[in-house]
Amino acid sequence: ATRFLVDLDGGGRITALQQNLETSSEDVAAYRGTRVRLQWHRRHAVPLPS
Repeated sequence: ATRFLVDLDGGGRITALQQNLETSSEDVAAYRGTRVRLQWHRRHAVPLPS
């Protein structure tokens, strides 16, 4: 798996994890410094306490 640290436009940072099913961690190194869009299935969402 590859762990991404993503700086959000509104401030803050989120950590995203991607399984390396079709790419290696070396392949995703090219994303460093580029804009990305994060998305996930609703069933994978975890509620956080307020």
